[in-house]
Amino acid sequence: MRPTGRTIPLSLPRRWIGDLAAFSRNVPTVAGEKILRVKALAGARRRVPMPPSWGSLVTKAFGIVSARIPELRRSYLSFPFPRLYEHPVSVAAIVVNRDFHGEPAVFLGLMQAPEHLSLREIESRLRQFRESPFEEIGCYRRLIRTTRLPRPVRRLLWWYGLCVAGKERSCTFGTFAVNSLPSKRGRLTHFLNPITSMLYYGSSGTAEELSIQMPFDHRVIDGITSIRALSEMQRVLNGEMVEEVAGAWSNPGS
Repeated sequence: MRPTGRTIPLSLPRRWIGDLAAFSRNVPTVAGEKILRVKALAGARRRVPMPPSWGSLVTKAFGIVSARIPELRRSYLSFPFPRLYEHPVSVAAIVVNRDFHGEPAVFLGLMQAPEHLSLREIESRLRQFRESPFEEIGCYRRLIRTTRLPRPVRRLLWWYGLCVAGKERSCTFGTFAVNSLPSKRGRLTHFLNPITSMLYYGSSGTAEELSIQMPFDHRVIDGITSIRALSEMQRVLNGEMVEEVAGAWSNPGS
């Protein structure tokens, strides 16, 4: 007798990843990669107890860079005519892996204007995204509620948010996303992402280097802009971030 498999209904996490993949399919994504030399920042982190995470540092640094390079706060809208929308501030979409009713699930934690937050505030929000109950996080509640709707209805909502309304797109999906690479020896070779730009960061193998992959929507920015952004990010990490780690971070009461 031949063994037979079984049909497994799509869970909520599989449905929302399916929606994301559907709207990422037609985005002409190009990826850049750069090894950032962060010797000064690595040294500053070693000198303080319980230093800020690389996730906090990367998020704030790219927020600062996005404030200086307005192209990074733009998104492509296709309806009713092709155009670009520029959001006044950056909105970081932090990729968070959590257990959702016994199943691994990927969520996006939204953080508006990280460039205006302290590293301590960013750390606190990242901890909330990782640990707080789902019902206490607005962007998680919205995602779960939307995914429970019938597919035609939720796809219409996704389409409106990504293709029609610029402000809605920025506030719901972010102007850039941040994700960590699972291993210092691993790298991604294919990207699906409807957001204008996404940062994958990880160790390059040394404590003083940070590997960054940056896939981006070629309709919005060009390769030269991505290189400029990553070069500016290296300066910010070794400049403003070093100052904050050495100053306010090491003196909690200041």
